[in-house]
Amino acid sequence: MIVWSHFLQQKGFRQPWRECLPHCPTSPNAHDPTDLALGYMGGILAGADQLSRVAWLQSDAALAPGLGVEAKPCHRPLIAALAEAKMVAGYWLRRGDSACGNGAAEFLRQTGQGMPSHIRMGLVRGGAGFGHESVREAAESLGRKFILVARLVQHIKRLCRHDEAHWQPTEVAGIRVPEVAGDAPGRRLIILRQRVAERPDAAGKTLMDVPGYRFQALVTNLPSSVGALQVWRRDNGRADVENRIKELGDQFGIKRLCVDNFWGTEAMHPLAIAAYNLGVRLRRRLGRPEKCELNTLRWRLFSRAAVWSRARGRPTLKLAVRGQENRNCWREILSKLTAPPNGNAVGSLLA
Repeated sequence: MIVWSHFLQQKGFRQPWRECLPHCPTSPNAHDPTDLALGYMGGILAGADQLSRVAWLQSDAALAPGLGVEAKPCHRPLIAALAEAKMVAGYWLRRGDSACGNGAAEFLRQTGQGMPSHIRMGLVRGGAGFGHESVREAAESLGRKFILVARLVQHIKRLCRHDEAHWQPTEVAGIRVPEVAGDAPGRRLIILRQRVAERPDAAGKTLMDVPGYRFQALVTNLPSSVGALQVWRRDNGRADVENRIKELGDQFGIKRLCVDNFWGTEAMHPLAIAAYNLGVRLRRRLGRPEKCELNTLRWRLFSRAAVWSRARGRPTLKLAVRGQENRNCWREILSKLTAPPNGNAVGSLLA
């Protein structure tokens, strides 16, 4: 974990995090909340997906009772991610019995307004849970273009049942589209019909009275110069967000890190999100901007056995690294961490 620790030290992470944490214990024997937070994040990176395991991995008996250990997975969060940066831009925790669209419009509005000035949000994409009118209005109030999945409500189902003359062929075999005006000026409703015989893996919904096809509906305010098929292709890029959600749930413990008190869980999850975003920054610091999941970092970097000692009065880190290729890779990693930021890439972390 020395790589992670040094990276956080370079970023000056401790002081701003201390200013953000609300808990200020007065007892001289109390644990520093920043130490607890960093220990919790370190436990996640080391593979803990329950609070008791975080405490065990950090060898800190006070960590589990300090945060609570009885896990009850009962939450349904809203997550916004930046497509190009591969980072989480917004996270709201909700009760497990929340409807898909509950709070989605305000979540989008706050995420858009809280975005740093150097980040430009060019397009909002969302699944059926973001298909409510309030979400479209929120995107328009932010001045953003959007592509949102529409639910197959009754009037859209009627359009799906139109005869063959209404369906326009596309350059992709098995896909036909009719495009109609949206429910507000500047909006477009795009319905895609995919023939299962030609596209057996096609996404979408099946209607019992129109067998052999799967249907998707998209609402967008992109100009008509962007064709229906192009809108569909741009929306398909949203699928990569599912990989971020899966990684957060399976590798950063979001699915199982849950306590009795809702606000206790609300306090923990942003730390896991911060660990994820910092992991993305670390990969870039090492010159590896492409996707590299936590499991890879864990086994290639964080779980490397080492001995910290003082040889002849000098702090010395002795790593258990076998083979000249691995030694050279670690030399590059340590050189990258101790040098000023530049564009030189470290050899493959995936080797």
